[in-house]
Amino acid sequence: DIQAARAPLIREINGTKVGFLSYTEMWFVHAREPISWQATHAEPGVAPAELAYVVEYVARLRDLVDVVIVTVHWGKEYVHEPTPEQQILARAAVDAGADLVLGHHPHVLQGIEFYKQGVIVYSLGNFVFDLNLPKTWETMILDFTLAPSGALDLTIIPAYIFGVQPHIIEGAHRQAVYSQIRNYSFKLR
Repeated sequence: DIQAARAPLIREINGTKVGFLSYTEMWFVHAREPISWQATHAEPGVAPAELAYVVEYVARLRDLVDVVIVTVHWGKEYVHEPTPEQQILARAAVDAGADLVLGHHPHVLQGIEFYKQGVIVYSLGNFVFDLNLPKTWETMILDFTLAPSGALDLTIIPAYIFGVQPHIIEGAHRQAVYSQIRNYSFKLR
């Protein structure tokens, strides 16, 4: 139900308590009516990415853990820029106490924003997906060091999908994908 869908997952890893919350923009999941994927008080489903609830639940979780990670299924497919709604929701999550906001759904990379004390990754791109569109084959792996004081650092590892599997890339190709991520990120100011 909706309470279970909004509930955090909390794990302690090497002495660091990490809390996860996950949400979904609902505008694109109603296309298969009469099926609704939104959880209700009586039906199972996903937690909708509603601003007031995200802020409330992130603030609640902040007091219980060392690191708060919010994942959001959002954005427009095949578009490298986040929507204004993505930016509002992500920044509100950080304002409420999220350390990391990790987005997915557009199937392409979007920028990374360092906002106040948080890191917002608007779209990680695909990771394992069978789309036959070359622009959806660029992806990234993020390596964070998490500690009781929060997320300490971030390493971006550019990757490329070959045969439906991600592969870490090197050389000029790695630099080209990394440069794209930087360019998308600079546009977020």
